[in-house]
This record gives sequence, structure tokens and C-alpha cells, in this order.
Amino acid sequence: MQALPPSNIRERALKERRYNSKTEPGPEPSSAVPFSSARRMAVGVAGAAGALAVLAAVFVFNAMYDSDTTFVNMGFDPGRAQLISALIFGGIAGAASALVDARIGRASLYGAAVATLLFVETFANETSDALKASGALGTFDLGGWLITALTLAFFVLVCGWVGATLAGGIRPSLVNAVQTVVAVTRRRGVDRQAAYRTAAVALIAVLAVMTVPVFNDLVNLTPDARMLHGGPALQGLGVDSGPTLVPAATPTPGASSPSVSASPSTPPTAKPTISLAERPWLAWKPSGTGRVTKVAMTPPWKGAAKTAEVVIYTPPGYDPHGSVKYPVIYETPSPYSLWDGGTSVGFALDSLIDNGDMPASIVAFISSAGGYYVDSQCADSYDGREWFDTYVSKTIVAYVDSHYPTIATRKARAVAGMSQGGFCAANLMLRHPEVFGTSISFSGYFHAGFGGAASLMAFGSGKTIIEANSPDIQAGKLDAALRPDLFFILIAKPDQPWYGEQTTAFEKILATDGYPHLGIVATDPHGWVQVRNETPSAFMAWGTRLVATGVFG
Repeated sequence: MQALPPSNIRERALKERRYNSKTEPGPEPSSAVPFSSARRMAVGVAGAAGALAVLAAVFVFNAMYDSDTTFVNMGFDPGRAQLISALIFGGIAGAASALVDARIGRASLYGAAVATLLFVETFANETSDALKASGALGTFDLGGWLITALTLAFFVLVCGWVGATLAGGIRPSLVNAVQTVVAVTRRRGVDRQAAYRTAAVALIAVLAVMTVPVFNDLVNLTPDARMLHGGPALQGLGVDSGPTLVPAATPTPGASSPSVSASPSTPPTAKPTISLAERPWLAWKPSGTGRVTKVAMTPPWKGAAKTAEVVIYTPPGYDPHGSVKYPVIYETPSPYSLWDGGTSVGFALDSLIDNGDMPASIVAFISSAGGYYVDSQCADSYDGREWFDTYVSKTIVAYVDSHYPTIATRKARAVAGMSQGGFCAANLMLRHPEVFGTSISFSGYFHAGFGGAASLMAFGSGKTIIEANSPDIQAGKLDAALRPDLFFILIAKPDQPWYGEQTTAFEKILATDGYPHLGIVATDPHGWVQVRNETPSAFMAWGTRLVATGVFG
């Protein structure tokens, strides 16, 4: 039998299809809504639910703040950080919607709506500030505002579309995987290739769930953030006794300060004998692990988050009703989550206390998360919208002293921080020498606004408030009689541009003005690796200072 050419085969198939459509009976008429319409409506609702789920997760997990903080630490000012974060989450919302709803346009609109909701408050605040501007700050430009609004509207749509389009490319594989799983559960025959594709999709999903949180830590904190987290207590994190320090001595004006290099990677070859005179807390040295408690406080700001978070670390063996009273370290403005993620600070404190390298201490981590100024500078802002300086030095100190058994003197209080927090530590102590006796600065800067444009926002443009919040200026103005009672611990890598130069210059000011101080030479530059590696030396130096000033006497 002669085979038909391909063109004839196609013609015969079309004829049969037309014949069948005319002779086979169609579905019975029904008054119900057609299945296709109901299905489209359900899919549309599910797509909206996917975008709303992303929005809900942002608020539940405080993801917006974590993202903002990451970008601020990279050098972005708060407004740009919030805009970038909103666009990212808008794209994710568009993707989540498109995974359910194949209509890219509708998913793009859902993503744009989420980005708009996340940024609208910041945009409204900036609009309000622009409307009030006058003088050197300029005047409101309606045309500029309109083009800004149009630009934002366009780009929230673009980001929603990008997320939806990317997810749309993945959707067929996910749909195929779901269909294969359904066929298996109904005991139908499954194509082997479809099964392989389903297994590949499942593997990718599992890997995403496992690795995305880790990738977040690698980018936000340090590449080895997960390599060193937890585990049994080390022997002082590799530092048996720490450097030999005499921090109580007031340096001779003009003399250089002592410097030490105490890296955990190079422990001493022999452990010296430590006496109770050197470390009196060895007589009541506890063991075990400390406890971390979150406290929601009335916030020190207007028009922002309704609460402010403080995390209180209480040491191993802590007894609120016992006879032991504890010195306190106040860390600010980074949240405990950043410190613990970047440095495993809870584990480090447990190790140092368990091994007697520092006294059992309470540590309060005071976060500026949710405030009007993302880059708060721990300041009472020029416009009255935020009073973080007063909050730390009065509200939080009073709260800790009234709720915990503390040694309620300035000699037993330290204030610590990294980067912006290093500035805060020096500034808060110089502004409140009656409250704090020790400042611990990891790679700080020492003049208001030197941290970039974002670090000036809380101070405005007034010279008076900037100088009043600049440690390099205020150090020389403080009553000379108070200076011997204040102790600065400065940690930095001296040859690092900017941070090292800032710390070296401030150290010379302290020496000239007669302040006791200690310079710790870090082997790592500005960042969480430096804080992690030098925390033992810094906290051990603080313990030595407590002994020298008679806190335990």
C-alpha cells in the first residue's frame, strides 16, 4: 500500500476533526457558572494570596528591617535602603503570585502593590519633609515631586514584572511536578522522564529551603558565620589569660597608649597562674550557659514602630535573688540578632565567663530597629522625632538597675558597639560620664557625621549639635577631674584606611587629654569577623579595669 505524503495526512486529520465536532453531542446546557470561569477566579484569588503571604512574612519575620540594616551597613542611606528593600520584596511577591497564577500582568500588579505598601510611609515622610523645607534646605518643587512619584510607580511595576516573569518560566516545571505527584497518588502510570523532572524539582526545593537562610547569613554577616556557631565551650575562645594590661593608670599627656594584639588563633604556649587578686570573680565563677530574654520597650521615637526591642543576656549561674550583683555592658544600636549571627556573642560570653576570663556580667543589647532614623547615631535628633541618647543613658539603665541585681555605679557600666556603635560607645560615655565608666569601640569613628550622609540625618545641619555629639571635640572639653575615671578600649586594624586612621587619630587625642585607654590591634578589618575575634580581648580588658577601679572591692 502506497504511503500518503505528509500533506495528505494533515488534510485527512483536519477533516476527521471537523466531522467529529459536528456529529458528537456537546455538553448539556447548564445554568451554573462555567468551570473555566470559576477556575480562573480561584486562580486569581490564589495569586493574590501568594503576594499577601509574602507581605505577611515580611512583617512577621521583620525582614524589612533586616534588609534595611544590611544596605545601611553597605553604605546606603536609610531612604535608599528602604526603597531597595521594598523593590526586592515587591519582586518576590510578584514571583509568588505568578507561581500560582499564570497571568504575568496580574501577578506584576500584585508585586507592585506590595512594594508600594512597604515604601509608602517612607515616601510620605520624605514628602512631608520636602513640603516643610525652607532656606538653605531648598523649597518644595511640585514638578520634581510628580516625576519622582511617576518614576517610583514605574519601577515598582518593573520589579513586580521581573519577579513574575522569572517565576513564570519556572511555573511549567512546578505544574508538571504537581501533576506527576497527583498521578502517583492515584496510582496511574507515570512517564519516567516526568518522574525524573519531578524529583529534580523536589531536590531544588529542598536545597532552597536549606540554603537560602544560610546564604542570607553569608551576605549579611560573614562567609563563615555558620561555621563557628554553637558547640561546646572553648577555653576562653583560645585566649587563656589575655594580654597583660594596666588600664587604670592615667597616661601622661602626649604619651602613646599601650597596644596589644590578642588573636584567638595564637594562644599562649603556657597558662600563667591567675590569683584571686587579679580576678576576684574566680571565687564565685559559675558554669553552664546564659539566658537571653527579649523585652519590648516604649520606643524613643515618633511616627515609627510602636515598640523598641532590648535583649538582655544574663550569665551562667544567674540568680535574681542571690547575693551576687553584676556589672553591665550596654551594646547599641545593633540588635542582638546581628551580634549573635555575626559573632556568636552568646556563646562567646558563656565561654569567657565559664573559664573565668571575665566576670559574670549582664549584657543589654539595645536595638534602634523600627526607629524614625535607621542610622540613629544613638542621638537625640535635632527635630525631636527621636531621643535615643536619653533612652539609652536614662531609660534603659534605669530599667536594668530596677529589674536586675546590678552594681549600680558608672565604674561597673560599659557601653559598646561596632562601626556606628563604636561612635555611639565613645559619644554616650563622654556625654554621660556620670552613667558609664568604660567605652568599647570596635572600628568606630569619632566625629558626628563622619559615617556618611546617613550619619548626619539625625543631627541636621546645625554646627552646635554636631560638635556636641563629636567625641574628638568633647574629649577636650570635659572636666579634667572626670577624665581619669573614664576608660576607652579602642579596637581597630591600624593600617585599614579610614577606620584605622579614625581610631589612631582619636587615640592620640585621648593621650593628649589625659584619658586612660587601651588600643587593641585587630588582625581583621572593620566587620563582624573583627568583632568576633577581638571580643575576648576587649571584655577581658574590661574585667581588668573593674578590678583596678575597685568594683569588686
